[in-house]
Amino acid sequence: MPGVEAIALPEGWQRSTPSDQQMSNWNKTPIASVNLCIHELILQRCQQHPEKIAVSAWDGEFTYEQLDRHSAALAHLLHEYAIGPETFIPICFEKSRWTVVAILGILRAGAAFVLLDPSYPVQRLGEIFREVAAPLLVATISCAKAASELSSKVIIIDGDSWIPSGEGIEPPLGHRSPVKPSNAAYAVFTSGTTGKPKGVVIEHAAFATMAIAQIELIPFTTQTRLLQFSSYAFDVSISDQLLSLMAGACICVPSEIDRQENLRGFINQHQVNCAFVTSSVARLLSPDAVPSLQLLGLGGEKVARSDIETWSPYVRLLGEYGPAECSVTCAVNLDLARSIDAPGNIGFPLAARFWVIDPENAEVLMPVGSPGELAIEGPTLARGYLNDPDRTAAAFVSPDWLSSLRRGERSRVYRTGDLVQYERDGSLIFLGRKDAQVKINGQRVELEDIEHHLRKCFPGALDIIAEVVFFGAGESSRLVAFVKETIEGEENQSHISDNTLLRPPTKNFQNRIVESEAALLRQLPRYMVPSLFFPVDHIPITTSGKANRRALQEMVMQLPSERLAAYRGDEDGFSPPRNVMEETLRRLWTKTLRTSFSTVGRHSNWWRLGGDSLRAIRLVGELQMEGLFITVREIFQHPVLADMAAVIKRETASSSAVTNPGPFELLGKDETTRMRRMLALSNDCGLTFDEIEDIYPCSGPQALIVQMCLQNMGNFTLLFEGELHPDLDRGRFISAWHKVVQANPMLRTRLVPMGSSSTDGDFLQVVLKQASVPVESLDSRNGDYDGTFDIWGFNHPLIRLATLQDRFLVMIHHVAYDLFSFAQLFALLREAYEGRDLPYRPYSPFVRWERRSSPDTVQFWKKTFAGFQSKKLFPHVLPSANYTPTINSQLDARFPITIEASDHGTLASKLYLALAIAISHEIDDSDIVFGGSFIRRGAPVSGIMEMMGPTTCILPVRIQLDREETLLNAQQKVANQLMEMSDFEDIDTVRIGRLSPDATAACRLRTTVVIMQGEMLQSTSYFFARTWQHKNMGFPTALLLMCSVSSGSAVVQAMYDQNMLKPARMQQLLNQLAQAVQFIDEEPHIKVMNVVSTQHKVESFESINL
Repeated sequence: MPGVEAIALPEGWQRSTPSDQQMSNWNKTPIASVNLCIHELILQRCQQHPEKIAVSAWDGEFTYEQLDRHSAALAHLLHEYAIGPETFIPICFEKSRWTVVAILGILRAGAAFVLLDPSYPVQRLGEIFREVAAPLLVATISCAKAASELSSKVIIIDGDSWIPSGEGIEPPLGHRSPVKPSNAAYAVFTSGTTGKPKGVVIEHAAFATMAIAQIELIPFTTQTRLLQFSSYAFDVSISDQLLSLMAGACICVPSEIDRQENLRGFINQHQVNCAFVTSSVARLLSPDAVPSLQLLGLGGEKVARSDIETWSPYVRLLGEYGPAECSVTCAVNLDLARSIDAPGNIGFPLAARFWVIDPENAEVLMPVGSPGELAIEGPTLARGYLNDPDRTAAAFVSPDWLSSLRRGERSRVYRTGDLVQYERDGSLIFLGRKDAQVKINGQRVELEDIEHHLRKCFPGALDIIAEVVFFGAGESSRLVAFVKETIEGEENQSHISDNTLLRPPTKNFQNRIVESEAALLRQLPRYMVPSLFFPVDHIPITTSGKANRRALQEMVMQLPSERLAAYRGDEDGFSPPRNVMEETLRRLWTKTLRTSFSTVGRHSNWWRLGGDSLRAIRLVGELQMEGLFITVREIFQHPVLADMAAVIKRETASSSAVTNPGPFELLGKDETTRMRRMLALSNDCGLTFDEIEDIYPCSGPQALIVQMCLQNMGNFTLLFEGELHPDLDRGRFISAWHKVVQANPMLRTRLVPMGSSSTDGDFLQVVLKQASVPVESLDSRNGDYDGTFDIWGFNHPLIRLATLQDRFLVMIHHVAYDLFSFAQLFALLREAYEGRDLPYRPYSPFVRWERRSSPDTVQFWKKTFAGFQSKKLFPHVLPSANYTPTINSQLDARFPITIEASDHGTLASKLYLALAIAISHEIDDSDIVFGGSFIRRGAPVSGIMEMMGPTTCILPVRIQLDREETLLNAQQKVANQLMEMSDFEDIDTVRIGRLSPDATAACRLRTTVVIMQGEMLQSTSYFFARTWQHKNMGFPTALLLMCSVSSGSAVVQAMYDQNMLKPARMQQLLNQLAQAVQFIDEEPHIKVMNVVSTQHKVESFESINL
């Protein structure tokens, strides 16, 4: 709790002396110091059970034997660079199984490691790198760009490519490193008061002593599966990994996406039974959602009574406490349930001794029971702060009273700055902080550090205060800034009253908020950047002359959200709408963007409020339902609400939107011909004419899938498994299912071959008036579904439902859905279950729209591909003249990507440009064509947003790179191109290929990109989705990139033809794609040619690869 004043003792209380026997008696217990190196203890485990899994991560596993071999290989390489004791080697990794290899390899070489979080600004990482004076850096390929900016020597450890022939390397070390237990093992950097991070140096013996004590106390065993959740910037991540390996346990490492979006799923999938997290993270989970969890340790921030009530009945609940200066953990509360009335109880010392001293004078012990500052003694203390003897001397002190107790032996204590109080049993209650240090995301942060950087952003400010504020019950804390500026014409006054502290933000101040946020994000981690900036009339002071931080907190903590928005830099965000159209659009923005009504005004910007292309499509559908029309392209071109409202049209709803065709209308214009075809089809299907509702051709996406099925490229069936809540009414659920089927003709459709009788090729779709979609009851089975998976076939149902004891299965063929409409299926199922009426949504209007290709559409695609040559396809060499590419291999990649609300590009434009740059490097050409996925839910078709059936198709995308152009301009050009394409999507690739010889060449696509966004499947959460399985889905392409993007990370599944792309080349392309995205994110003003040439850096790193 920041802002706590120096402790004033109650009247009549006396300061204690070293003769205080109670505290001395509690600290008499001897501490068993472990005089061994960390890696020696881990290697013992490698010898004891080499076959046991040491690491189970999202990107693979390692046994203890593999860990031994791989780390030995790295240690051997480091010896070649003359690396030894007291040398610090930074590790720049995303979450990965390879992190422990790097850590153990560095320790075996005798050096010390420093974990870096690659999400931090390069400037911050550079400060750390320079402070440790590292001779080189170890990184993964996805962090290679950031690493190259820090060091000219980078060792890349990633994937299995660095291991010869895919095998491990026998430990080559013929000699032992001269490292001693007194040498440095690692340094961890925390926030500093001067704006410069401070490095805490921990020695081998210190950490080993803490770890062995904790392993025996908890205890940890070889059956422990421990979650590694904490960021690599925090010291808890070090104890998670090293402590687990020293115990012979298994460390479970989620990806960054799993950490943020799928923590429950990861814990269950990896059978995690032990986790140490902050209370805030624990609140994201529930005991029944993670049944494998047996032990939960809470630390890093205050534990609330509600946390104990939630978890203690289901798991063994521990409390942990420890600053970085004490080897991570120095106190454990083994039973938080017993402390429910005192949740701040941190328990008893772990391999340490606790003393409570006068916060103002370390030479004075406080009486037992009175509050004071915690001072820690013992063998787990840090050596000190790297290259900072003054700060070390101030924090690590040797008071005379301790020398007396130790009979003349000089010992030292670490002054934590934490205020505590002894309980009767010798345990300690945490009361708060005595200084301006706070916890944000469980990490200790010096508010002075943040204030130091804020002063650079507001150079004219008279005073700046950074503070953490809780905004109402149930809200999380937020970091804010209070800025006192000189106002022109204002007299220099000394204010005493606090009644007029807060000033309204001026336009100039709001502009500087936006500028400051951008500047701070280039220097600090995001959690250290304030989310709100308050201009104040003055900084209130206490009677002791210090800033009254509590008064500032109380001034803003009750402000309503509409007022808070003004302090975010939302310029003119709350100017009220001026007409009915703006009011309507404001209401629909609120619904589509899932934001509060009060945050949307006539000058609000679509991008800044979180709008994107998918939400733009949803907005188009919402407007159509109210008889209004706008295109996605117009939304992109007019992102400000007032401007967007001005281009919305009413009359287009009837003139431009496609109307529903009548029954059988799409079979042909001549009534006699239609009737003859209808009768022939009814006979072929074994149906009476009265049983058929409609017949019409397949759409482009459907025809492509049918052709691939007939070529035995797969059956294209999706199996979805969802959990059924115990309280769910089974009969009502089945009834809802049939109701959904009846409201959606696509679910009552059968495909039939027609040969020459077809109006468009070989296939038609027949819609039945009444269709009972098969529902198979498997309630007696407890295991997994083992029935047939292939539901493909002519004149067969395209969807099936099966119910088991606690879950249900949906099998659906790809001709009946795309990802967007599959989410709609579950939204409709929920509505039907809740008793709502469902609208009738035929698929035929979309087929009519797609088949109407206008002259403008034809001209657009002819012009797009004029002059294209087939040699520019990637990959451009076929194994033989008649070879048909077929997917037969897969590689996965994950890399960071910035997804910001901006008006200069879309997510697709960023990924498409990055891919074009990567392919350009591969084929040495600037004219690139590949296939891109287009949802086409913005088409002027009535009810298209709720329509069941596939609208997504693959269309050819041509990107002509100008190497002299900046990345920012190139992305804008691609974004504009994609917006223009959105007006001409009423066509498919087959018909584009028939338009001209150049278009024919372009449509021989060999690389295809599909971008999926997590929001598409949010509707499934009502039934608790468990698994997705796409069985046997081939594709006639050499390379298919499935990209899913959310919360700052891109996941790319690269499915490819190994006969056309070797694994090494495929890995290289993915590395180049990741690097190109990084350049677009971080250096948008450099030229395209510089990015293409920089792609060679990946190859240069390999010269020092393992």
